[in-house]
Amino acid sequence: MKVNKQRGVRSDFNLERLKTARKAKGWTMTRLADDINLTRQAISQYEKSDTKPSPEKLREIASSLGQPVQYFTWDTSVRKQSPATFRSLVSSAGRAREQAESWMEMFATIVKVFQKSVNIPLLSLPSIDIPDFTRLSFDDIEEIAIATRRHFRLGDGPISNLTLLLENHGILIAFKKLNKNLSGLSQWYDDRPFVLIEPAKSASRTRYSLSHELGHIILHQQITSDAEIFDKATFKLIEEQANYFAGAFMLPESTLAREVYGTDWDSMIELKSRWKMSIAALAMRLNNINIISDYQKTRIFRDLGSHNARTHEPLDNVIEQDSPRMIKRVAELLNDEGLVMMSDIPNIAPISVELLSELTQIPVDAMKYKSFGENVISIRR
Repeated sequence: MKVNKQRGVRSDFNLERLKTARKAKGWTMTRLADDINLTRQAISQYEKSDTKPSPEKLREIASSLGQPVQYFTWDTSVRKQSPATFRSLVSSAGRAREQAESWMEMFATIVKVFQKSVNIPLLSLPSIDIPDFTRLSFDDIEEIAIATRRHFRLGDGPISNLTLLLENHGILIAFKKLNKNLSGLSQWYDDRPFVLIEPAKSASRTRYSLSHELGHIILHQQITSDAEIFDKATFKLIEEQANYFAGAFMLPESTLAREVYGTDWDSMIELKSRWKMSIAALAMRLNNINIISDYQKTRIFRDLGSHNARTHEPLDNVIEQDSPRMIKRVAELLNDEGLVMMSDIPNIAPISVELLSELTQIPVDAMKYKSFGENVISIRR
């Protein structure tokens, strides 16, 4: 009897992958063309689907961009639903912004692959009706921040691990070294918010960046186009709102106000130790809720300067840095259950192993194929 064998379907070139990989590298089309001895027009044609690279040329492209060839035929995709929010409009212009967004897309795509096998926590955010974010007052944002705490089943004390809290409510986070002028961004893919954060030199600054991005996620879901983000007046407004949310969410007035006895140097260090927020953030929050005057706030910042602590505050080496753990735990679960071995992850998510490791916290060595060692044999006696 003849066995009918289904022929394999040839992998097809994915032009979107080329765009993403090039931007993730931080390269222009001209830079890539020069590196592989092509014209810019040829790269443009590849990215517009006017023509496809030959197998030999695709290998050159993959090598230049630091991705495996399989990345460019990978057919898993995600649906982008919002522009990325950045902390600085000027510093995030151009290639730095595109590069960070490309990393974010890669991270979201990795998550989609894992979601086929594992139930990642569903998104759980408070149901808050915000008809027009441009009309929000700071009092409104105070109420929204407290409502968010209640939804997360938090009281009004310090949050021990913000990263874990957000991951457990369906907000997925990656730590990635970004352009020196960027601190983080957030973006929606497939009905889920993702956050990409530059792990700061201090845990308190990382926590502030995370709470700032949470502010964008909660307050600014109405923003759906890059044009809105790049409008200077709108950008300034949403950054002010996200900053205010970060302070209100991390440092609730009802508790913080009762704990401030003094604003001298040692008192501010003690507050930082308890709340795990920077002295600068504490000073701004105390001033915003009228616990301290403008003069007292200025004096605190002068103290930071006189102690050479503007960039490196006391306790920065003591307060432990939170780290994302969700996707790494997913990979460990799949490995332990024998569903996807660690060494197979680069096959189901064919991104450069180094970048894959950075986005997921999975060690590079764990994703390498392990040797089976020598054969186990003995003499029959």
